[in-house]
Amino acid sequence: MNVVFVYPDLCPFIQDWPGAYYQGLAYLSAVLKEAGHSTSLIHVTDPSFNPDEIAETIDRRKPDLIAFSSTTNGFPTVRRLAGHFSKVFPHIPTVCGGIHSTVAPEDAIAAKGIDMICVGEGEGCIVDLCEALEKGEGVDRIANLWIKKEDGIIRNSVRNLIENLDELPQPDRELYDYPAMFVEQAGLAVFMASRGCPFSCTYCAHKGLRDSYRGKGRYVRFRSPENLIAELRSVKQRYGFVRGIHFDDDILFVNRAWAQRFAELYRREIDLPFRCNIHPVLCTDEIVDLAAGCGCRELRIGLESGNEYLRNQILKRKLDRDVIVSAFSNAKSRGIRLLSFNMIGLPEETPRRILETIKLNADCDIDLAQVSIFHPYPGTPLAEHCADKGLVSQRTVDDYYVGSILNLPDLSPRQLTMFQLYFKDLAKLYRRLSKLPRWQSVPLVWMIDWFLCRRIVPHVVLTARSGVHACVGRLRQHEDPNEQILAPPDSVDEQNAPVVQEA
Repeated sequence: MNVVFVYPDLCPFIQDWPGAYYQGLAYLSAVLKEAGHSTSLIHVTDPSFNPDEIAETIDRRKPDLIAFSSTTNGFPTVRRLAGHFSKVFPHIPTVCGGIHSTVAPEDAIAAKGIDMICVGEGEGCIVDLCEALEKGEGVDRIANLWIKKEDGIIRNSVRNLIENLDELPQPDRELYDYPAMFVEQAGLAVFMASRGCPFSCTYCAHKGLRDSYRGKGRYVRFRSPENLIAELRSVKQRYGFVRGIHFDDDILFVNRAWAQRFAELYRREIDLPFRCNIHPVLCTDEIVDLAAGCGCRELRIGLESGNEYLRNQILKRKLDRDVIVSAFSNAKSRGIRLLSFNMIGLPEETPRRILETIKLNADCDIDLAQVSIFHPYPGTPLAEHCADKGLVSQRTVDDYYVGSILNLPDLSPRQLTMFQLYFKDLAKLYRRLSKLPRWQSVPLVWMIDWFLCRRIVPHVVLTARSGVHACVGRLRQHEDPNEQILAPPDSVDEQNAPVVQEA
């Protein structure tokens, strides 16, 4: 079987966006090649793509199966392309996988031109599908597969999770123009050591995914340190550009014994600077020492909201302010650079609650900040909450940096844009004010808070900067996966340190 993957990966606010490496597709390609099939990728990265030109490329490759993979934000592109391909290639079957097909399967299978979708992990499903198609056998009973029929939809059950990730072949990076990818251009290589997350934050799909897999095996799984190190070693040797590592796991250091063995092997056999995500409750002295000792230069920590009600009642983070401040302090004391993940535009958000988030960043003395606008993604408890409260409008946005689809009675769109644009500058300002004597800082903070919460202020500020679009464009220009991870921590230019956003 000849499989052509189509992966929409659009980032219209970054000029000449080359696309990002997505390990899920690399695993699918690897298992297909191991089973004797051939694969190739059409990586759709240009927002002005021409469906006819993509169809011509597909026609030249003569596929037996067209396989889409998509996020929720990318699915409108899949819908457009699949509808076009259904006219051009009516006899080539199509399947769609990725997170959107898993969390919103009814929406995915309803798209014109999509014949089948994969719900859940795709490695076993796509191999079974290709083998059945190659032999001319029926596909109606393949686990994880939904099939669109003239008389309805066949919805097969979810198969057991892959318990031992070491059984999978190493991801096929050759599927991509790998050295040309966005993060890789900065000298970094992307890896994943695990699948799943043990936490149940309401804005994330993990709780719903974990519930859907109940009885199907362990949801949080790690590759063995030896297996991961073997891939790291291979990629380091194969690609000369690799000078640092980016771990894309939700949380890398969850298991203490795993972390100790990994740190030992990584320090001895890889010895490259790396960055990773970590939860605040895991930023203990022991774990931070372990990370710093094996080469961690940047920890990326979810702060999300500085307001206790939003953080713990709406987002269900279950995090006291002191725990967050301590986590950042522990990392900072070891010379590790800090990136905070922040969300604004949450349900029940107000300007003063956004200012609390900015001030918590100031108190934590963060180096880099990712400031995204909340989006109620399907399959998440918070999306259900927004729908129940009637907060979701008919507006659409390209991603979680540009605008909100919520009707927020206490926060205007211009206020949201202003706070997103000036988030880091305001955090620096509040940090400087905190160092003044209280008799000076308290009235100054009060006056600045009062000023920033006036609804007329964003109109004046954004108009002076040539409108909302110019502001958002400036914001996105700073979202580079920087090479600062490759520099000594004390050499970082804080003023120009770019924001990291995973595609």
